[in-house]
Amino acid sequence: MGKTLLVVLIVLAVVSISSLAYAHYRGFWGGVEGRADWLTERVSRRLELDDQQRQQLGQLRDKMVELAGQMRSERPQHIEQAQQLLETPQLDRQQAYRLWEEKHAWLAVAGPALIDAFADFSDSLNQVQREKLQQMIQHHRGHRHGGYCCGGSQSPAAQE
Repeated sequence: MGKTLLVVLIVLAVVSISSLAYAHYRGFWGGVEGRADWLTERVSRRLELDDQQRQQLGQLRDKMVELAGQMRSERPQHIEQAQQLLETPQLDRQQAYRLWEEKHAWLAVAGPALIDAFADFSDSLNQVQREKLQQMIQHHRGHRHGGYCCGGSQSPAAQE
């Protein structure tokens, strides 16, 4: 039993160290900025961007980080309000709808700035780079949540 325990501990240690190294490599320890930096570097490398295109991608990255920071700063307030709604004996539908409207109104205001930044970056790409970007996005969509989101395949539960 001693050898089995030792082997299990070694395997757990190797898996833990590998997971931590992978998380660090992917920028997960850097928060939003770390993930954005990792993504920016990856896109820049894979699309072989020139300096002007890197600048456009950097502006898109900055806008994404800014908007994510704004959303994150408002999140505790929204969570607290939602929890207060759940604590009442009967859910106040008007208040819940107002919270939903506030969130979507913020997205409606923030959306054009993000779309403009992405459009500026996309417009700076040549046709080959644009096709490669489309392939990268499709690949990402197919691998999120096991490929069962974003209009992809149905989940195994839905297939039964």
